[in-house]
Amino acid sequence: MAREHAAAYVRMKGVEIAGFYGRHRGKVEATAKQFGALATTKMGRILRDGSIDAVDVVVPSGVHRDPVIAALEAGKDVFCETPIALTLEDADAMLRAARRSGRRLQCAQLMRFASHTVHVRETERSGRLGAVTFVLASRLSHPYWSTAEPRPFSTYGEPIAELMIFDFNFLNWLLGSPSSVTAQGLRGDRNAADHVLAEIRYPRALGVAEGSARMPGGFPFNTRLRVLFEGGLQEADFRIKPDGFSSSFVEYAGDSAGRKIRVPGRDPYAAECAHFVSVVRGNADPDLLDAVHDRDALRVALAARTALRTGRKVSLPPRTGASGRP
Repeated sequence: MAREHAAAYVRMKGVEIAGFYGRHRGKVEATAKQFGALATTKMGRILRDGSIDAVDVVVPSGVHRDPVIAALEAGKDVFCETPIALTLEDADAMLRAARRSGRRLQCAQLMRFASHTVHVRETERSGRLGAVTFVLASRLSHPYWSTAEPRPFSTYGEPIAELMIFDFNFLNWLLGSPSSVTAQGLRGDRNAADHVLAEIRYPRALGVAEGSARMPGGFPFNTRLRVLFEGGLQEADFRIKPDGFSSSFVEYAGDSAGRKIRVPGRDPYAAECAHFVSVVRGNADPDLLDAVHDRDALRVALAARTALRTGRKVSLPPRTGASGRP
């Protein structure tokens, strides 16, 4: 993900990539060379540089806490990859550090920039098809971890966090604050739930998220979104194959045949990075990518994991706590 973010920054006017930090010298030097920037295995070299305004943290999810807090305490605004953390304790520590430092903590929340999800939310806000009553969000992948050198899920999260966080975030963005979660799933050979169905209750709608890292190796990475409104339905399907990318986005209203929805094509990874830069410059709404929203999505993921383990519904009380804004 470091290369994807860097490729976005390097195309932005007035943005300079000052350097890359990583623990493995060979890897960080290769990435830095690609973008003509400094490479270092000493984080302090980056954090002590007063000319650096912001830090983008793309280390594995379970170890976000230390570099994020260190960067905030060094006076840098921070963009952190999702999920913000794998525990609420870590997430809350990072949010508190943002408040103490007076710096901004933003999190990558990709589905707030994908053209089809933005269109769905705009449709809901306009009232054109009435209120949303049901959403099904599906994200299917083959295993994303190495079988030769598997990392512990305490470092890089299991599918219920790493994959489904995107859809939990979108459901919250569209439907508001959830009240409860139930879940069912299958466990794989690493004793982690690698195919999960989670049902999330919202005040006026029901959300269902399906996440899997159990698909066969030849299966294309697939995301699907089905949104049922009072007066219609919108459905999107995306597949990433070795030979390219295919997609469909259709609306059904009344008795009419499905109408293809045309949305602007854009790279959501580049768009969220550009939004972060605009926030740092004071030119964009910091709430859209505020880290507290990713913390809320993590709360749903952890509740789903508990529901899966216990077989019981997990209630979610209203959130309290600080945002990632000063």
